[in-house]
Amino acid sequence: MSSSSSSAETSRPVGYMRSLPCGACAGLAVDMTLYPLDTIKTRLQAEAGFAASGGFKRIYAGLPSVAIGSAPGAALFFCTYEMIKAVMADYHANPSISHMAAASCGEVMACLVRVPTEVVKQRAQAFPNRRVMYVARKIIATQGLSGFYRGYASTVAREIPFSLIQFPLWEAMKRKLAELNNRKLWPVESASCGSVAGAMAAAVTTPLDVAKTRIMLSEKLHGPEGNNMTVRGVLTEIIKLDGVRGLFAGVVPRTIWMALGGFVFFGAYESALSVSYFLHPHSDDQLKDAPFIDRLSAIAPDHRILLDANKYYQRPDKPLFGPEMMAETQRMTDEQADFNRRRNAVLLKEKEEFERLRLQQQQQLDANK
Repeated sequence: MSSSSSSAETSRPVGYMRSLPCGACAGLAVDMTLYPLDTIKTRLQAEAGFAASGGFKRIYAGLPSVAIGSAPGAALFFCTYEMIKAVMADYHANPSISHMAAASCGEVMACLVRVPTEVVKQRAQAFPNRRVMYVARKIIATQGLSGFYRGYASTVAREIPFSLIQFPLWEAMKRKLAELNNRKLWPVESASCGSVAGAMAAAVTTPLDVAKTRIMLSEKLHGPEGNNMTVRGVLTEIIKLDGVRGLFAGVVPRTIWMALGGFVFFGAYESALSVSYFLHPHSDDQLKDAPFIDRLSAIAPDHRILLDANKYYQRPDKPLFGPEMMAETQRMTDEQADFNRRRNAVLLKEKEEFERLRLQQQQQLDANK
């Protein structure tokens, strides 16, 4: 690596670098703990039906695949999410629009990593007698490497609406709760907001999830019917065969999964951030790159920096930090100013004494001449 690229790496904003490991921890935590619910949901949505797809047998089928893609996918999502939020903040964009745009871009990027492992995982879940390596080899043999991205468009079509609902709702709930409590949120409170937001988004977007699952599980790989499978076409076919009820196959386990997943996901992310800020405090000149507004009180105790944060992150008529917080930061600033005055007075006296001694020595040298 060249020196220029190395310097670019080291000068990268800390906020984005925090998002990588924290997002990886969050993604791995939710996928590992809630995998059985995901398997049940996938088998309920499979065209062959729940029992034919394995029922409750081998509910951890396909786990190695998701273990490989979970951490990098979540890390890439949060890195992109925070980066876009920071860029949008420079243009003073509406917070809701900023969160929607950031979440959409994050999903598009994360799906580049997530979809290949998702294809292998879901086929292993729906055909539990097939091992992960067998599924991967069969995809390569029948479709080539492009087969791992079967269902990419349908996955993005599901994830973007989901994120457009979940993340703005999560951010709004956190902001409102912080205003009501007049303090920054604890990780468990942020996780609870994520749980509610995830459940609501999951229920609404279930039809898109059903279509995505059908496309990924389909093995009609060589005919026009298989190659031209679209979200719209699959949804139309489901309505013809199963009615509107078929669009919401697996809605209960999906909603429960996303509610629990939202709690674990956002809770793990916020907890990882707390540890990150404790171990590596944020510098003031990188304030705008801090991932979340409710972290700023911990990383920027100066009240002027808090006011600057409000200018960047939210409407000035509804500041997140209340009178008590502002009074405390004002007290801290006054104490710092008083310390600076006393320090400067001591330095001035030392300087005057040094100058007096220098003149005295100079006079003695002149007298000796």
